[in-house]
Parts: sequence; C-alpha cells; structure tokens
Amino acid sequence: MVLYLAEKKVLAEAIAEALPGAAQSTGGVIYKGDNVITWLSGHLLALKDPEDYNPDFKKWDLSVLPLYFPNWENKPGKGNEERVKQIGELIKKADTIVNCGDVDEEGQLLVDEMLRWFNYNGVCKRLDTANTTIPALKKALSRMKDNSEMENDGYSAYARQVSDMLFGINLTRYYSKKYNALLTVGRVQTPTLGLVVNRDLQIESHKKVFYYTLNGMLTVADNRFSIKYTPEKDLPELTDGKFLSDVFLREIVTDFSGKTLSYTVKKERQKKSAPLPYNLTELNKDCGKKWGYNPDRVMRITQSLRDDFSAITYNRSDCQYLSTEHFREAPGTIKAACKNLSIDATQFDSSIKSRAFNDANITAHFAIIPTETDVDVAKLSTEQKNVYELICRQYLAQFMPQCVEEKTNIMTPLSLNGKSIGKFEGTETVIISPGYLAFLKPEKAIEKKDDEDSAEDENAIGLSNLNPGKYDGIISSEKDFRIDKKVTKPPQRYTQTDLYDDMTRISKYVDDPAIKRLLEEKDKDKKGENGSIGTSATRAEIITKLIKNGYLEEQDTGKKKILISTAKGRTFYKMLPESIKKADTTALWWVIQEDIKAGRKPYNALIEKVLETVTKVVNGSIAPSEDTDMSKLVQSNDKPLCKCPSCKGDIIKGKFGPYCKQKCGFVMGMVCGKKVNETEFVYLCQGKKVMMRGLKKKAGGTFDAYVQSKGIEEFSYEKDGTVYNGKRLKFDFTFPTRRR
Repeated sequence: MVLYLAEKKVLAEAIAEALPGAAQSTGGVIYKGDNVITWLSGHLLALKDPEDYNPDFKKWDLSVLPLYFPNWENKPGKGNEERVKQIGELIKKADTIVNCGDVDEEGQLLVDEMLRWFNYNGVCKRLDTANTTIPALKKALSRMKDNSEMENDGYSAYARQVSDMLFGINLTRYYSKKYNALLTVGRVQTPTLGLVVNRDLQIESHKKVFYYTLNGMLTVADNRFSIKYTPEKDLPELTDGKFLSDVFLREIVTDFSGKTLSYTVKKERQKKSAPLPYNLTELNKDCGKKWGYNPDRVMRITQSLRDDFSAITYNRSDCQYLSTEHFREAPGTIKAACKNLSIDATQFDSSIKSRAFNDANITAHFAIIPTETDVDVAKLSTEQKNVYELICRQYLAQFMPQCVEEKTNIMTPLSLNGKSIGKFEGTETVIISPGYLAFLKPEKAIEKKDDEDSAEDENAIGLSNLNPGKYDGIISSEKDFRIDKKVTKPPQRYTQTDLYDDMTRISKYVDDPAIKRLLEEKDKDKKGENGSIGTSATRAEIITKLIKNGYLEEQDTGKKKILISTAKGRTFYKMLPESIKKADTTALWWVIQEDIKAGRKPYNALIEKVLETVTKVVNGSIAPSEDTDMSKLVQSNDKPLCKCPSCKGDIIKGKFGPYCKQKCGFVMGMVCGKKVNETEFVYLCQGKKVMMRGLKKKAGGTFDAYVQSKGIEEFSYEKDGTVYNGKRLKFDFTFPTRRR
C-alpha cells in the first residue's frame, strides 16, 4: 500500500484525481486501488506543555525557570486524538509513504512529525506540491524525490517551533510572576506591539511645522495650465526639503511675474497591467478600504467561502502569482465565475496571458482565485458575496487588455541671480484606452490626473491638448501665483489592516542595516513580502491576541477603527530588554535555520541559542530597558467583553471564565463537550456563526460544525445536594459543505 499524506483536504482530493483508477471515499480517506490518500489539516500534533512532563509545572513558579526539555516531545493536538489514531493505523499498513505537505519548512514538518510519532522507518518519498493543478501533479508524481533529501527543512521548522515555545512560555511566566499580571511575550507578537507603540509615540511627540509651497497658472498660446515650483534639493533656503519661510518664494513671484520663458512639452504613453490576483495581505487591504473588515473577519469570511461553498482556492496564501497550468484552466474558471456573478463573459479573452502567470514566482501556495464550482450567490451572506466578488473580479481582470495612459509634462528650468534654483513644471495624465479599468474601476476609466499640489482655475484647459515641442509661456501677474501655507502632519494611527500590512515589511522600521538586510534576504523569494514577521496564516490571530491581552485597544472614530497601545502595552514594551522585543530575533533565528536546512548545524543549535538568551533574562543578566512597576498598570477584569444575551448586563472575565456581572444565572462553558474560548464566547453571545472543531459526538468521536445561538433556555443542575438554576444559549448547528 502507498499512503499519501497531504497537508490539506483539497490537496488530497487533487492528488487522488491525478492518480489512476476509480476512487472510493470513506471516513476522511480516499482509496484508489493500492493508493490511499488522506490529509492532516495542518499540524495534528502539538508540542507537549510543561505540565505534560510534570503536573507541578502547571503552577507558574519563578524558581523553576527556565523550563526546557531536551528533544521536546509531541502530543496529539486538542480534538485531534481520533484523527491521529486513524492515520496511525494507515501508517502501520503502508509499504511506502509519500510526504505531500506544502513545499516549505512547515509543510515538511507536519508530515515528518507524524512519521516519527509512529516510528515509521519504511520507504518515504516527497511529492512536489508547489503546483496543485492536475497536470502538474501528474508530472510531480512521476519524479518524486526521497523524503530524506528534504528532512532538514522539517528539522528547521521543528527548531523554530521549540524555540518559540521556549521563548514564549518562559518569558511570559517570568514577567507575569515578577509583575503580578498576565504579560505575554512572543517572538512575533512583541515586535508587532512595538510597531503600534512606536507609532503612537511618534504621533504624540509630533510638533507642527509650517511650510510653504508655490503654484501658478501658466498661459501658453491662449491656454492656461496648472504648474508648480520644484526647488533644487541643495538650496540653502530649504530645511529638511521644505521652505519654512515664504520670503524666497515671494522673491520668485516678483522676479517671474510677467516674464516669458521657454517651456518644453513632452508626451509619454504607458501601458499598465491589471493588478495581480489577491494574496491574503492584499485582500485584507481592499476589504479594509471598501467595507472596514479587519483581518480576522476577512479570514473567517474566506474560510467559509472555502469550506462551505468551495468557491475559492486556499485562502491563507502569501502569493499573488499563478502557474502555466492555471492559465490553461482559465476558460473554465472564467466561465464559472461569470455565471455565478451574472457577468458578461464575452468581455474577457482567455488567450491574454498576464504577468500573473509566472511559474518562477510560485511559492508553497498560489494566488487566491475563484474555483470552477457553481456557487449559488443567493445563499451567500452580504459579506461573503462582497469578498467573493472582489476575488473573482481581480482574477477576471487578468484577461482584459492593458490600460493605456498618456502623460504630458511641461517644464522650464529656473535661474535667479545667475544660480539654478529649480524648475516650473506641470503634468497631466489622460487615459487613451481604459482596458481592464473599464471593468475593475470604471470610475477611473475616464479620469484625468493632474499634479496634486497644482493651482486650480475653473477656466484651465487640459495640458494634454498640447503637442510635444517648445513653447513660450508666461505667468501673467502676481495674482496668477499662489503661495500656500501648509503644516506637517503626524503619521496616521494604525488600523488592524495597516498593522497586518506592516508586519509583511517590518524591515523598513529596523535601524541596524545588518538586521534589515537579513530580514529582506529571508523573503527574497517571496513576492509581496519584504522583511516580514509572522505568516499570512498567523498575523490576524496575533493582532487579535494583542487586543485580547490588553496591550492594544480598538477605537471607533466614526470613519474607521484605529488601534492604540494601552498603558499596559506601552509600558511593558518600553520596559522589555532590547534583545527580545525587536524583529532582530526573527532575523537572527532565520540565519541559524538556514544553516540547519543546509546541514551545517544540528537543529539543537537554534534551541540552545534561544535557551541561552532566555536563561540570561530570567537570571537577571539582561536588564530591562526601563524599571517600571507594572502592577500599577494592570487593566481591570471588570472591562466588559460583551452584553449578556439574557439580561443585557455586562459579561466580564472571571477566574473560571466569562460570566454575567448582574449574576442573572447565564453561563456558557462548553458546546458539545468542547470548552468555549473567550473569542468564541463573545461571538456566540452576539449571535454570530462560529466554526468549532473537535465537538464531541454522543456515540464517540468528534465533528466540526458552524454553531450559532437561537435563543435562551433555562436549565438546572445538582451539586452537593443543592439544586441550582441557570440560563444558557440554545444552538443551531450547520455543517461545512463537503468538496467533490
């Protein structure tokens, strides 16, 4: 028997389709003759918690830190026990196993760790899953490598996994016990907090500086055009590139009013391609701009589009490119998307091969695009339809002509008292042929773009009417000049979407050139990421945790929701040692991970390095940046999480979980035997639909379902001979649509 272990169900189904023979599916396994295909749905195993080694370690105690366990062991993740057992039985029967994880370090690890868990020592191959189209998978199946050639990639991921655990649990316990408050620390979450803290400090320390600009209305052959003055960069009158006084500008006005100068007009035509299909980062940006959806919301919407409707491809992708095979499949995808959204398909040309179709730019994933599935959009919620249509339209735009623009520039150099002082210039861009813009952004298809800072005149005639050449031009009088007084503005507050975006390029905030270079080198093969921290799959969750843990708070300005660091978050971040709170940690770990992948160092090299740092912190060898009494800044547990669905009182945190402050009797601890976390609690109280995995069946086993409240019911229970009455939610369960 040949067992194919895929990372995700959709990949398992694609592999099954690429293999010969008739398929039979049962219990999460696909059978095709001697081939058996199943999937892991990510990491089924997790690292053991300290208390799994010793129950005494459940209590947080400074005296036992740092906690470290050589060859840190795994255990089945919560709710995964039955699935792990099922796959274990398949592994025992297999003569050959094929690792079908994603072609990155984590994809290698999540299969390899299962093989080690069950002590598998038989033949093991590695399938290249970079391109998951059926023709590409057929080719990959014919030229598989030995899995041992890629094992170091998995060990690199394991080293990072253990190091994150080592870093997080020890430093979180250390600072929490030291300052008598829950103070979480993480390799990614802490520098992410730093982005917001530093932005807030920039805004609050900003000092307004007034500066001046000069614009004018130029007359050329009875036509009037907007122009602006652009100074030479080395003018002594400039301070940080700005005129802090209008004296010099007034001198220009006096000298050039009524003076005829020779201007040069140039034209340039530019072709612009449609924007690339979405990855999760770019999708977050557009959903945030259009509807104010935060990254966590976009993740939930896209997950439901994928799980319930099979409407889109893998939704956590960091890639914006597609393969040549995707191009060959385009006619079917175009037809399905247009049918689903009632879009005229004749406007798209499947023979147009946009820059998106580039095999060299494919990573472990490819862009988020629609599938060929028939989708009944009437069954989609408003937000699901919004996001589905956005993804479809971005994909369909790839099959339209480029937008052709014509840019007209007019310019003359300026001299004053025999010295070059800059130039008068103006630009205007008009659209010659809208191409994809007519479909994707029709409001911009007839747009005319001028200089942002140019003067305004209702009688102005478009600069684009002029042909290339030399012209005499004049700014007739001082009244045709305009000196504007402006003021510098601080940077804008972060939104969740902005913060997510900056996590993909945190290197631009790194001062150390060596660290900046390392972060950028880490992402050299990732289009759309440039010196990042976190991954597309984890960033939204990290931001949500920073809010949940009281480090950040979200404020609604009426126009948008902004993120601001709390006193707790700001003070804690400022106090942390420099060596553990910056993105430097990710860069330095990456260097060692690369050595592990190349076989130059064992996986313990990274773990031992992190242990050394953690030990120095908990032993006091690494001093804090600022010594602060953090206990004074602990946020009260009385801050409401949401409103009670029974009495409309406040739900607050308690020692044993959230509860109603009015003590109306409302409780919610578990749903079908699974403990409800705080986020799920809030969403269920608000009537939202929540995907819950690992719910327990009465007959044994587990299941996944969308859970939504449908009202309140009373219940009673007996404890120590006393009967207690309470209130709880009633639930509706809906099940994800199975893919075919």
